Amino acid sequence: MADRDGAGDRERRPADVPAAGTGGNSAGDASGTLIQIGSMRGDLRLATGDRSAAAEDAPPYWVPGPPRFVDRDDVLDEARAIVMDGPDVVTLLTLFGPSGIGTSALALRLMKVLRDEEAARFRGGFYRVAPGRDGIAESLSVFCRRLGHADEDIPATVERRSSLVRETLLGRGACAVLVDAPDSLAQIRHFVPTAAGSLVVVAGTRPFDPALDGDGEDGGGSAADVLTHIEPYEIPVGPLGGDDSVRLLSARARVPFATPADRRMAEDLAAAASGSPRTLVHLATRIRRAERDSPPGIAAVHEAVLGTRTGPAGTTRIAADPLDAVPARERDLARMLAWHPDAEFDGHLAAALAGGDRGAADRGLAALVDAEVLDVLDAGSTDTGPDRRYRFRDEHVMLALRAGTVGGDDLVTRILDHYLDLALAAHDVLLPGRWLHERVARPAAPPLPRMPFDSRAAAHARLGPQRATLKSVVGFAVRQGRFRAACRLCEALWAFWFVRGHFDDVVDTHTELIRAARSSELISPAEFSRIHVQRSIALRRDGERAAALADAMTAVELARAAGPGQPLALLTALEAVGDVHLESGEFPRAGAFFADALDVARGLTPPDERAELNEMRKLGQARLGEGRFEEARQWLGLAWEQVRSRPVPDLQNEARVRTALGELAERTGRLDEAVRHWDAAIDGLTRLGNHRRAADVHVLRADALGRRAPDQARADLERAFELYTAAEARRDARRVGERLAGLNGR
Repeated sequence: MADRDGAGDRERRPADVPAAGTGGNSAGDASGTLIQIGSMRGDLRLATGDRSAAAEDAPPYWVPGPPRFVDRDDVLDEARAIVMDGPDVVTLLTLFGPSGIGTSALALRLMKVLRDEEAARFRGGFYRVAPGRDGIAESLSVFCRRLGHADEDIPATVERRSSLVRETLLGRGACAVLVDAPDSLAQIRHFVPTAAGSLVVVAGTRPFDPALDGDGEDGGGSAADVLTHIEPYEIPVGPLGGDDSVRLLSARARVPFATPADRRMAEDLAAAASGSPRTLVHLATRIRRAERDSPPGIAAVHEAVLGTRTGPAGTTRIAADPLDAVPARERDLARMLAWHPDAEFDGHLAAALAGGDRGAADRGLAALVDAEVLDVLDAGSTDTGPDRRYRFRDEHVMLALRAGTVGGDDLVTRILDHYLDLALAAHDVLLPGRWLHERVARPAAPPLPRMPFDSRAAAHARLGPQRATLKSVVGFAVRQGRFRAACRLCEALWAFWFVRGHFDDVVDTHTELIRAARSSELISPAEFSRIHVQRSIALRRDGERAAALADAMTAVELARAAGPGQPLALLTALEAVGDVHLESGEFPRAGAFFADALDVARGLTPPDERAELNEMRKLGQARLGEGRFEEARQWLGLAWEQVRSRPVPDLQNEARVRTALGELAERTGRLDEAVRHWDAAIDGLTRLGNHRRAADVHVLRADALGRRAPDQARADLERAFELYTAAEARRDARRVGERLAGLNGR
């Protein structure tokens, strides 16, 4: 990664930046590779070690610590002068140079310098995004979380996510944003703050011009519009000089080159590297390894790289060979891991790629960590098992390994099969009983997970840390043309995304699949219908009702095109349309679609009582919304008789029907009966551990009690607040908290 292609400041090294040979990256008192790697993708905030009152009041700092740094004083001084000259404007500063020259490392250093010297100006905080690697959608989601927004508050669509970022930043004043290695203007414009005094630092291989480059991804002239009123500056970054190249080589190799002979060999290697920090870092890694195995390392590497050349120093030119960093014995495992679509992965994947031999995988991973090819994420954890997560230290090494691998198609299949197995295992424990196309199509031999989870908590613990990886895997399947695999992953991962409220992940993955495969025959109309249904639900939960309705109607068309052999696809599509109308208050339309869905449910073979129950309940709710109370009573009564007569208690559906019966009783003037129904619903949901739905019923009961029993209504709201908080439903907890504050203010 380009972040690692530089090293520390020569003359103005602050006290918190380690001198040569003392360690890794540094930012404040937190130093080391772990902090940088952990901050790149997740929500680990960079710690400074300062617990003073001033630190508590410091602006947020979501930027990895800079790596060891050499020279670049002139570039840093020029960059600081540009920033200081723009306190009343938004400044766009592009640091550009050839790949591997160290623009990212320089940008990280600049951000830390500004944090140390200009924190008062950038009160809105310091942030870093890598949309070229993570994509615009994922980068916006991570940015929203770093701005303090809960998952449920992150919009499902990219456009609204981008607006939320801009609005939040504007409300916090001037901020500094590092956009690392973007591929297009679209990857820049989404992260441009508008508050006066703000700064955008772009680190890449070239500057972008709105008049020439266009938007790249989103289309239109939006990038030019955003960048019109911004002060643009560009600083080219060139190669390191000879002395600085030797200093970087020494610092990264952790060898002083104390003798004249060692110094001459180091100068030879530095000259051959042509001032490229990336090449120097690779050479330093080889020297460090050789120093450990057969010192002196500088002599061994000099001989291996330059041989016995007799020409004047500097006449030989070399480029970094990323594979030099990988021990020969571990290259097979490393090549397989390199095909993983994300630089991060866990021990389970390594074992799967190693043919299920966990011992061999663990030994190989340990060797690759020791060789500094991989880093361990959360190295402070006591867990040393397969749940431990790793990351390729240098993505150039990862790409070089992938390019040299034979049998890539087989590795893609094995990777996708691994994640499908994981998705099925989570699906079955999180949403048991939910149908899947693959199992309906092959009932005699349905695909079952090889390693099922024993609890919902276990599924969340395994999938939670891999949230970004799961999105990457779906996108990887799409880009590889494995549309069927991507579809199966989306259908099974829905359980995890739905239960956790990650509707932005649903929209991102499903949209990528729909765009790429809409004309493909690899996915059946019935399967495509389910994908549109799932995206419709995600959009509806986000308040995007028009888009949700369009998706649901498309799902109906696809399901009907699938023919009579796919009734479950039609059933879920009709229900999705009805749900949008019901939530929009269009009760007659909702009732019509629920009635059609009920007809389909009653014709299923074998019969599906659960499907019938759901449609009867929803049809009753639609009639209740219309004010057709007698019909509502009939449908809800049928639903109640069916759920009550089941040999095994169905607490979830009992609670749903009880809640609707309570609403009917309250609407028809029978409040005591309504309260009894709601009490029973709350009891069932509490036994299930469904805190959020239990809180919904408490709010419903508080609304109904109102003036008649204000103390009980307040108690219901207080309990709802507790339950929403426990369920991490922050938006709902905030809404109820505001109601309680209003009551207390009376």
